[in-house]
Amino acid sequence: MIGERRATLLLLLILCVAIVAFPNVEIVKAEGTIYIWADGTIEGTDKIQKDGNIYTLTGSIYDKRMIIEKSNIIIDGNGHTLSCHGATMYDVYLSNVEGVTIKNMVIDGGLNGIFVEDCTYVTISGNKITEIGGGFPPNPMAAIILRHGGFHRIVGNSIVDNFVGIHFSTSSNNRIYNNNFINNQGDLYDPGWYYPQTTPSTYFLDDGLSGGNYWSNYNGTDSDEDGIGDTPYIYKPENETLFTDNYPLMNPVPAIPEFPSWTPLLITLVALVAVAVVYRRKLQNWGRWRK
Repeated sequence: MIGERRATLLLLLILCVAIVAFPNVEIVKAEGTIYIWADGTIEGTDKIQKDGNIYTLTGSIYDKRMIIEKSNIIIDGNGHTLSCHGATMYDVYLSNVEGVTIKNMVIDGGLNGIFVEDCTYVTISGNKITEIGGGFPPNPMAAIILRHGGFHRIVGNSIVDNFVGIHFSTSSNNRIYNNNFINNQGDLYDPGWYYPQTTPSTYFLDDGLSGGNYWSNYNGTDSDEDGIGDTPYIYKPENETLFTDNYPLMNPVPAIPEFPSWTPLLITLVALVAVAVVYRRKLQNWGRWRK
């Protein structure tokens, strides 16, 4: 009887520890800004691990934005979330840098997701950007903003449930392919379409070979079942034919895996509960043997 009580108390203790620790595992909640300075140093968080020119998130970060001032680096979200809700103008901001890659990150909420200004050769790859937006022309908020500069690659992202997917502003020679555009109020926006004083951006909605994007409002067919629509997807904001995806995808591109901050705790909790159950059974068997 005493052994069974000890096992029960042990199980309850494990559950209590889990409940107390649950809100704090792998989440950073603090107001402010994360900086990756031009000299490569990191300020504002201890949840980014640096290895040469690769900066990897080790946990999800909430209520902070990120400013990148160093060129030729890779920001690897590692499946974690960066979320800066509220009135801040962006979750991630890059200005006057080149050769930066942002990948494998979940960006959730806020007025703008990734804001790229006066930069060249930026790659945004394998991210999920969702629930970004607000505002009205000529400055609607968007999941991705490309302002000035150019030669950017937007590849393999899921751009979902945003006010605008990608906002271009006098940005040239950009290549956009293998992305999912799903349930956005507008997938693309360029003030140059509507305002004569603004120079339209230039971009391509496929890789030039066989890879376009998935558009949730594409109604084409795929008679040869090769995964690519038989007819091009023509983007028509306000009934104007502007740009064409020659190889629209019939199915969404697989999204990056999201690792909720509670996953390690859940695995540990299951293992501890299993140990406690085995321990209790051993005590019960030992008690019967003594009798």
